[in-house]
Amino acid sequence: MTDSGVNGLLNFWPKIGLAIQLIRPILEGKAKSFEVREEASDKYNTWLQNRLSRSVWTECNSYYQQGEQKKIVATFPGPVGLFWWLTLWPRWNEFIGVGAGAWEKEQRPKKWAQVLAGLLILVSAGVVGLRK
Repeated sequence: MTDSGVNGLLNFWPKIGLAIQLIRPILEGKAKSFEVREEASDKYNTWLQNRLSRSVWTECNSYYQQGEQKKIVATFPGPVGLFWWLTLWPRWNEFIGVGAGAWEKEQRPKKWAQVLAGLLILVSAGVVGLRK
């Protein structure tokens, strides 16, 4: 998925951060690979295409579309902040860790820390928004 202009630049960094989080356990020898679960991919693609079907991209012919059905494949249907939030952390339950048994066990305590950090970010954003 890509975007042109400023959104493309802003969406670049979350993708890199997500990739690093997925690659780190492999480089540390704690996993061989990670595969996206088919049901997670299907769910995301359904959500994505549903949002895109109500966008201006359905009304034009461009490289953003693919195939005879003109499936929109090259843009994100929402604000940069939403994309950032969705790619902040891997949703590990949407991946199959290959050769990652020990790594998966050590991740359980970290899950709560991530949830709390996410809540803190949301609360902080709300407080900053209220000050304006």
